[in-house]
Amino acid sequence: MAKNRDSEQIEACKVKGRDCPEFRVSYPHLFTPGEAMEGQEQGKYGLTMLFDKRRADLKPLIRAARAAAEQEWGPGYEKKHKIRWPFRDGDKDRPGTEGYENVTFVGANCKKKPKTFNEEVEPASEGEIYAGCYGRATVIAFAYEFMKKKGVSFALLSFQKTRDGTQIGGYDASGDFDASPRGASDDDDAKESDDMFI
Repeated sequence: MAKNRDSEQIEACKVKGRDCPEFRVSYPHLFTPGEAMEGQEQGKYGLTMLFDKRRADLKPLIRAARAAAEQEWGPGYEKKHKIRWPFRDGDKDRPGTEGYENVTFVGANCKKKPKTFNEEVEPASEGEIYAGCYGRATVIAFAYEFMKKKGVSFALLSFQKTRDGTQIGGYDASGDFDASPRGASDDDDAKESDDMFI
């Protein structure tokens, strides 16, 4: 269990939205919690952040994660403990999963509903946020120990959508239809239908 931290220590582990590199959203549960996992009383809010390996500068997140580890286990923790870090390789850990190619993915969860904003920094509606859009988040790193395994994870404090993107896992229904003849209208279709029964 993580130690109690003072405000200065908490700030050292926090990455504010303006400092967080932009990421693509996966598995968003920002308005209603996800399903509870085994052993949990209730599900959590959260999302998975997909960072482009070639462009995203993860230094702010890495610094925060290292600060949380040092606060919990002290200087030199790398030599004393094997730490499970929150940064995972999409190509190795999620091969073949849509949206996880060439990305580093990081989960961030919370028990309470996070504040969620749109591009204008106004409260976002549920319909504005979807898997595949882009955003930034304010997160805080914390250390944990579970079943004798030590690790660092991120808690989600708030999220801002920055732009739209191609939806992950969405169904493109455009192939279900043919283009309408130029100049055709609903009135023309209705007249043709009426003629059939006169």
